[in-house]
Amino acid sequence: MATSKPIAVLLVHPSDGTPDPNRPGPDFYTDFFLNDAESLNRYWLDASDGVADLAGTRVFGWRSHGLKQADFAKLNRLAKIQQAVAAFTTADEADRIDLSGFDSVAVFGDPADDGGSSGIQSFALPTGSRNFGTSIYGIRPDHAGVCHEVGHGFGFDHAFDDSPTPHDPANDGRPGAYGDWWDVMSYARCEMYAHPRFGLAGPTINATMRRIAGWLKPERVINGKAATLGRCIVYDVNDPDPAHPHVVAVDEYDFEFRAGRGWNRAGGAGVQIRTTEENSGTHSMIRRVNAGFGSPVYMMNAGDTFTVGNKLDIFKRHFTVTVDAIDPVAGSATLLVSYRVPQREPVVGPGIVIGGVASDGGGYVIINGHLIKIPPRGPREGILRNLAALEAVELAERAEVRRALVGEVLSDLAKNVEKLGIELRR
Repeated sequence: MATSKPIAVLLVHPSDGTPDPNRPGPDFYTDFFLNDAESLNRYWLDASDGVADLAGTRVFGWRSHGLKQADFAKLNRLAKIQQAVAAFTTADEADRIDLSGFDSVAVFGDPADDGGSSGIQSFALPTGSRNFGTSIYGIRPDHAGVCHEVGHGFGFDHAFDDSPTPHDPANDGRPGAYGDWWDVMSYARCEMYAHPRFGLAGPTINATMRRIAGWLKPERVINGKAATLGRCIVYDVNDPDPAHPHVVAVDEYDFEFRAGRGWNRAGGAGVQIRTTEENSGTHSMIRRVNAGFGSPVYMMNAGDTFTVGNKLDIFKRHFTVTVDAIDPVAGSATLLVSYRVPQREPVVGPGIVIGGVASDGGGYVIINGHLIKIPPRGPREGILRNLAALEAVELAERAEVRRALVGEVLSDLAKNVEKLGIELRR
């Protein structure tokens, strides 16, 4: 069911100066928000899977905000928005506008001397206090830029990647902020296309952002751990067919498919992985496919596998998700999920050591009242340790470290194989 989120679009100018000759009329903004085939309303209906509806949005102005241009420019962002709101809500009765029925206010200034959002703020209206999502722009902002700031007005944070350092410290100094190239909440560091009327447009928000907002419908989610034979078919994140799932969820990981079309036409096709871990669930974080090896890769293609855990450690979870196939015609991806739940660690002991067991010399141990003979470690145990060590070497991040460790383990393995050969020939 759609949630009404109408926006009051306020067009303001200073009390002095001359209008910008390229300033559009109110009809341009009505098209921008409502009437165009790729309007903001169409965008948010698609991005929210039909939940956020901007129907009821209205455009008011152009009107003076009551200050000279130089005085308006001195105000901070929120104060500018408050000044614009007051120009409509405290005007003479004949010109007064009741904004109490709107969810957000979007101010367009000629000039604005600013651009961005102040989030959700409380305003004192003649009808009482009211919370609005807030944003302010110049006369011709990018479609994507307005979608980004309206997203803040809906309560969305920036979209993150898993980088340990900030991408845009001047605007957001948190590590990874603005790092998701496939989400509009990373504007202007995201994949966009040229709109014929409204500057740059796209991409949509991701499915994990929809989960945070409460917009990810249960029927859009496949539980990857419970999938029959581990095979899952997931469709483009904005596919409107209600029978088509958008996400394969495996514990805290969301796997979504981008078909590289519609609002996401600039971003290419593939499967992406996001979580809300490490950040208190306030924003999404796109996770790299190739953790620890080379430049970050965030798009999975056919044949790629994402792994969590060590398959040799049976006391912790281990799972793999493999992209089996991508169908560009159907706009879908087939994923294969293999999941192993952790086993309970056995309770053994207390034990008493007798003899040289602690130094590999063999001997006896008493465990739970039973006397157990432990033979000395030989080449067979050494070979098993070497094979396990080779598996562990893959986890080393630096190539030179991996090469050195492999050489050391192979040298020891050769010695153990030689010792076993001597034993077998006796």
